[in-house]
Amino acid sequence: MDKAREFLNLSNEESESVSSIKFHPHRQWIERSFYEDFSIRGIQVDRIEPGFISTTFKVPPRLTDRNGKLATGAIANLVDEGGALVAQAEGVSSSCLRGYVHLFSFHCKR
Repeated sequence: MDKAREFLNLSNEESESVSSIKFHPHRQWIERSFYEDFSIRGIQVDRIEPGFISTTFKVPPRLTDRNGKLATGAIANLVDEGGALVAQAEGVSSSCLRGYVHLFSFHCKR
């Protein structure tokens, strides 16, 4: 544990450098967050009907597992984001939202 703590400690110069970084608050609904840009950029809505949404998404390497498939965490994230969008679009309040996922994975050799 001491080795890990020692490794994570910053020198005075590193600490001053980090302290001088300025972060501007995220402007919600005006600009995308880092999270949105990283996780859901590239998703395309193909069709929307009451109670149904169909999307396509070319999986970028950053969201793949060691086998080159869409990582399970990324799948859960996409489902969560999709549910949030549906809830906002239909004006659903804090009630339960039920979702079903049909995932088709096509693995191409590189």
